[in-house]
Amino acid sequence: MTEVLTAGLRRRLEGVEGRYEELERAVSAPETTSDRNRIREVGQELSSLAPIVETIRSLREVEKRLAEAQQLSEGDDTDMRDLALQEVAELTAKMGELTTRLRAQLVPRDPLDEKNVIVEIRAGEGGEEAALFAGDLYKMYLRYAERHRWKTEELSASRSDKGGF
Repeated sequence: MTEVLTAGLRRRLEGVEGRYEELERAVSAPETTSDRNRIREVGQELSSLAPIVETIRSLREVEKRLAEAQQLSEGDDTDMRDLALQEVAELTAKMGELTTRLRAQLVPRDPLDEKNVIVEIRAGEGGEEAALFAGDLYKMYLRYAERHRWKTEELSASRSDKGGF
């Protein structure tokens, strides 16, 4: 890949890509298609690796274009060199973005990410003002959940007359 990626990370990326290709072959294998549980497992793993492999391939393409642009920037034609230098700058920025995205994608998913959560908000000490703050906090969490398109359910609430909890 590039100097930005360490040798260990490169090996890991090759392993991810190899596993993805292995899963692609397994999807169409007769022993997989006859077993519903196996095809579900393979499909889930394949879909979890697809965005990572897409980023790896994009990064390789950008790296290839960057090498070509750097080669053109060493030429004698000043107009071509200026265009190539501009493209080198753009591709270097794109490569940085892809590398950052790739590093984030390689962070293992927590199995609890898909689980439910219960949030309890209490007013505590402070009287009516604490109850109003708890109400504001409830609305804030509710809006946050709505923005992320999470399903919410209010289990119980004790509202005050002035809009707090």
